[in-house]
Amino acid sequence: MNKHNIQLQSVIFQLDPLTDNPTHCRIDMQSFKHNNHQVSTIILQRNNLNTIICPVLALWTYRQMRGTIPGALFAFPNGTAISRSYFNSHLQRALLWTGLDTHRYKSHSFRIGAATHKALLGFSDEEIRIMGRWHSNAFQKYIRIPILEL
Repeated sequence: MNKHNIQLQSVIFQLDPLTDNPTHCRIDMQSFKHNNHQVSTIILQRNNLNTIICPVLALWTYRQMRGTIPGALFAFPNGTAISRSYFNSHLQRALLWTGLDTHRYKSHSFRIGAATHKALLGFSDEEIRIMGRWHSNAFQKYIRIPILEL
């Protein structure tokens, strides 16, 4: 077991009282590289404009299918945590299936995408640094804002 795996009990959904559908998701990361025993919390908000790509609804659906066996959030049906190598190999297979260049995308692309998304939404450098758990300005090399050529 990897001590840095997000645990099932660390994912909490806030439900709409009228529909019982999730509106937000809170993920408490208890352990991660360089955390100094501090919990880091990620809040995801439901994307009502495009529910097909909504991470809250995707995580909600996955959790319903996963079941309630305690342990790692991302696990096989027997409860064994999905390893980093398993994730990376299946990410590569998914990229191949979609026709994307597998040399351009790796598991770290998610950090790049998150930092870029927050920058495009107007978050400050300090907010991005905190959300990405960076202790320096290293996050700035992750931000990839497309340049429009005229």
